Amino acid sequence: MKNYYSALLGRPAKVALVALILGGLGLAMPSYAQETQTYYCSPTETLLIKMVAGSAIEVTLPDGRTMVLPQAESASGTKYSNGSLTVWSKGNTALVEEGGTVKWQDCVKI
Repeated sequence: MKNYYSALLGRPAKVALVALILGGLGLAMPSYAQETQTYYCSPTETLLIKMVAGSAIEVTLPDGRTMVLPQAESASGTKYSNGSLTVWSKGNTALVEEGGTVKWQDCVKI
């Protein structure tokens, strides 16, 4: 019987079963896509970016505001925008524009 169940439940199925059980118990499996990335914009200002559902980010600005921005089309790097606030990132750097004015620039991921 043991060989039958081992063959029936291959490794991907076992992982899915464990995730289902843990999810049912209210225990979350870690998701590396949801890690918060920290950027220093100056010695005292920090920008936090976390991926959320789909291709959006939750950004916490150096002034303390937090909002969700959907991904927008970009020719280079990655751009997230709600029309008035835009976060650009490329490599280990980020820039924040608000109302067409650069608010924070030269933010470096740590």
